Amino acid sequence: MSTVPTELAVGLRDALGLQAAVETGTFEGASTRLLAGTFARVWSIEWSAELVDRARVSLADLDNVRLVHGPTQDLIGSVAAAAGPALYWLDAHYAGPGTAGSGTDCPILTEIAAIDAAGHGAGSCLLIDDADIFLSPPPMPPGQKHPRYWPTLLETIDVLRARHDRHITVLGDVIVAVPPACAVVVDRWWHRAPASVQSVS
Repeated sequence: MSTVPTELAVGLRDALGLQAAVETGTFEGASTRLLAGTFARVWSIEWSAELVDRARVSLADLDNVRLVHGPTQDLIGSVAAAAGPALYWLDAHYAGPGTAGSGTDCPILTEIAAIDAAGHGAGSCLLIDDADIFLSPPPMPPGQKHPRYWPTLLETIDVLRARHDRHITVLGDVIVAVPPACAVVVDRWWHRAPASVQSVS
């Protein structure tokens, strides 16, 4: 698990005039706090009731954050419609002990489709954490009934391109999908990023 690349988020915010950010997978709230310091309005969706309760305490000082409890695939469409054009930090998939969703499908394809269906996808930026898992998806657990437990990187890119023209790349451990006009923002950030950011964690 990595955290929001804040300098990139600021560059994309300024290039597109974004006022909102949407996070899936609140976890301990560290990324939520970074987004709240960068954007006027932040939504964070978390499946685990325990993690939501903890975040309500740890983020109580932030009046621009709205915590939403439930599965992201069920909730992100309505959040996307309310947020308008936004920066998305998509990190709701299971990523080890302490995170929600063990033994369930990775929801990323449904999340992307819901964002695009909400009507603001073309002007939004999608940053997907844990790119290394998409590069080499884990095996399906015993008893899994779905044909695809975790999408590959190429399957994810296909859905990212299904409705909008996007500049898509993988930098460090993040899949980056932004409007084509923002490609230069991404490139400039990457060339300035320290080696610790450029390495896959």
